[in-house]
Amino acid sequence: MRTEKTTFKWVIFIIAVMGVTIAAYHSVWTLDYVWDDRQLFIDSPDLRNPTNILESITTPVLSGTTYFRPLPLLTFIAEFSLFGPNATISHLINLLIHLVTSLLVIACAWKLLNAQIYERRLSGSIVSGVIYALHPALIEPIAWVSGRFDLMVAMFSAAAIAVAVYTKGLIRIVISCLFFMLAAFSKEMAATLPAIIMIMFWVASEGSDDFKYKNIARFVFEHWRFAISLVVTGVAYLYLRHWSLNGAVYHINVARIFEDSYDQIAYIGNTIVFYIKMTVWPFSNINPMHYFSMDMDAKSYIVAAIGWGFVFASLFARGNIYSRYKAYVVSYFISLLPVINVIPLTIGDNIGHERFLCLPLVLFSLLLGQVVLDLLDLGGKKRFFVLGALPAIVLLSILNITVTVPLWSNNIILWKWAFDKNEEDPYVQYSLISALVQQREFVLAEKIVNQVEATGQINNRLGVSIGFLKVRQQKYDEAKAIVRDSLNKVNITLPHTALSEEQLASGKYHLDERSRYLDVWFARSAFTVLSEANLGMRNFQKAKHQADIMIFYQNEYPPAHFLRALALYGLGDYEAADISYSKAEQLIVEHGKAELYELRRQFLSQVCEKNNKCLKQIDK
Repeated sequence: MRTEKTTFKWVIFIIAVMGVTIAAYHSVWTLDYVWDDRQLFIDSPDLRNPTNILESITTPVLSGTTYFRPLPLLTFIAEFSLFGPNATISHLINLLIHLVTSLLVIACAWKLLNAQIYERRLSGSIVSGVIYALHPALIEPIAWVSGRFDLMVAMFSAAAIAVAVYTKGLIRIVISCLFFMLAAFSKEMAATLPAIIMIMFWVASEGSDDFKYKNIARFVFEHWRFAISLVVTGVAYLYLRHWSLNGAVYHINVARIFEDSYDQIAYIGNTIVFYIKMTVWPFSNINPMHYFSMDMDAKSYIVAAIGWGFVFASLFARGNIYSRYKAYVVSYFISLLPVINVIPLTIGDNIGHERFLCLPLVLFSLLLGQVVLDLLDLGGKKRFFVLGALPAIVLLSILNITVTVPLWSNNIILWKWAFDKNEEDPYVQYSLISALVQQREFVLAEKIVNQVEATGQINNRLGVSIGFLKVRQQKYDEAKAIVRDSLNKVNITLPHTALSEEQLASGKYHLDERSRYLDVWFARSAFTVLSEANLGMRNFQKAKHQADIMIFYQNEYPPAHFLRALALYGLGDYEAADISYSKAEQLIVEHGKAELYELRRQFLSQVCEKNNKCLKQIDK
């Protein structure tokens, strides 16, 4: 009878947690592809129609990076082969992954609270699951399709921890290592997982009341086979990564390397504070970008001191009460190591991103399950306060999710929201203006440009998005001048300049892949504006050359081949034009082909005039 009641309670609580989460995210299936989704899924066929699956999943998902994430890419290939690019399906899969991770958090909490009586274990486990399932910092990876990388690394990491604490012997070693490898194949964030697994394994085996580093070291030594297996798995992953990326292990943003080591340490301290704040109280700072000036001031140093002070206190503080939490706190900080800017990874001008908390929040949620149980033991008014505060926080989280998810509906809404929060961020400015121009919202785009110009702090790269606006307004000379000025002012290497015009046109060039740097998007976009402007001015030879440059920077970019086709039609080379047009048609998503055909027809109607050979192309 007891077993039946136990099972019934578990089922009811789990259904409630999953149901509330699904209800909170009820609008997620109405969202479109936004941000990098277009470059990943719309502009490139590598995932939509791969000719070589192994190459498609091992090639960095963004040009110029060292992202090695074959497993999520494989899920996209499977998804698109079954359903095609469908934003609703993509978002539902992301939500499903999150729900699975939330269940794994509940399972881990149940085992880690094994010293508690049944009712307390159940309460603590459900608290951990609810905190994770409804944490507002996880809105971004759920509402943004490209956040699947972070969702999957968290899911497989939680699975690895669950296997480590539930199973024994060879099964523990084999399956935990398997999930560790799957987590690493999902995202580089899994780099610290072996240490986290061993600490959580220690908590499940020994309890968390006597955390000492020497106790952890002794425990690892006692389970050396398991520890070495995890390390060997990590080495195997690094070898596969090295092999796939031709030697590159990670990429850095040299612009984020400080000349003064004190500034670098301060920046790390500020990053720590950012992630702690987003973990503990994220409600007031949710948005896609978190702009942070590289110019350190007195406030930055003070915040850094607070961050570093909190870390050292957390790692070395003692006490009977804190001892039972320390394993979780240490694991949380270990999980943050890849993203606290120790290595200056390339995340724009942002101090961090919310999606990077997918894995750390697993540890934070497990911690809160234990903390809440201890707070409930206080009795009296304190117990009443806890019982009242917890539902209030859950309700606040649900409201936050309900309000925030629709802000990811499309690129205009997304970047307008980001602009309101980070008006000075050049990337946000560029993205908002580009989104408005793409949707032909020229008046609003002009208003944003004027608003940015009024600040007197215009980033050189912003000229590209302004150029897009001018070219769509048919102000071709102005567009070209703005983009040329932007290219001259931005201090970047343009590797295409090492090639002749004939080499670019032939497509036969062999440059080091690493020369296709992190400014690919900027260079490609700049020459898109120039090509479109020259097409409008009927400078077809120049337009073709600039389209060739676009192809150099992103060979499978549909607009590049389309603009090249239009330039060739203008030059009267109809056979070559048809080949380029066919290439663009092959690369573009199915629902974009009708628009492509109509744009081609309009262009030919304008340029053909009385040329019968040209006129015949219109009806092809």
